[in-house]
Amino acid sequence: MGSTPYYSPPPADGTPQEWDPAAGYPPEYVRVAIGRRIQAALDEKGWKQSELAKRAGVGRDSISLYIRGKNSPTHASLVKVARALGKDIGDIAPELKLATVERIRAAGTREADVELTSIGDGRARLRIDRIVSMSDAARILAILEKVEQ
Repeated sequence: MGSTPYYSPPPADGTPQEWDPAAGYPPEYVRVAIGRRIQAALDEKGWKQSELAKRAGVGRDSISLYIRGKNSPTHASLVKVARALGKDIGDIAPELKLATVERIRAAGTREADVELTSIGDGRARLRIDRIVSMSDAARILAILEKVEQ
């Protein structure tokens, strides 16, 4: 098991602090900010943690740890939580979304190859601008046609 990198607290003036997502676990202030946004979305809906856990298919203990800033959700859990709340991942964890965009830029690929935007009610708009083989494109279209039915 690797060591968790140390991150200093964010600057007192409130400006966002850069952190390297490749270095490991997000710093505490990022986890706390994500937790606050999840709690705000819960309050907005009038839900308790158990309701979110049930709708998202994520353990209630995990939801509690996210809200308290003790754990950071995995990408899969973040997607489930955001969907259940009718939000986009960027609404819940803009720091993680920005970090992903920065990694894409650093890799030299285009930022908007794939764009996923929540439209609420557990649905999302998916835009893909990527060159793929004709057979892969046909398989993707077949999957999308099944989803729409």
